[in-house]
Amino acid sequence: MRLTIWAAEAHHAEANDNSLVALFEIADPQLDEGAVGSAGQPLRLLALGDLEEEVAASWLRRTGAPEGVHLLKVAHHGAANGGTEVLEATRPALALIGVGEDNTYGHPSAEIIATLEDLGAAVYRTDLHGTVVFTLDAGGLEATAVP
Repeated sequence: MRLTIWAAEAHHAEANDNSLVALFEIADPQLDEGAVGSAGQPLRLLALGDLEEEVAASWLRRTGAPEGVHLLKVAHHGAANGGTEVLEATRPALALIGVGEDNTYGHPSAEIIATLEDLGAAVYRTDLHGTVVFTLDAGGLEATAVP
């Protein structure tokens, strides 16, 4: 496994904007070359913490979007203040939104869900799907909801 971590370029008054962003690259040497998760094409999981739109855009300008993101842990429970720029830049195949059922914040936002769906991402939400388990094998990356 390879892990790349980015920290905010400066301290921000908004605590969410001090979130770490982490890219996990996971490879199984037993998988056939070319398969997602193989040594030549590791599974790429991007976790965005609670970044809000302005700092997320700054992060993209500073580092560029990671290519080939298979699974995205969406920022800040899918709140609208995360914006859509990172979603559009990474175009994940699968997206996970950790969010409490019946939360009073309105998370996740309709705009975030619509953008992910428009990008073709399969969206999993803990408020609707419960625990989501991701498995990787020769057939690819699969999500299973465990209500």
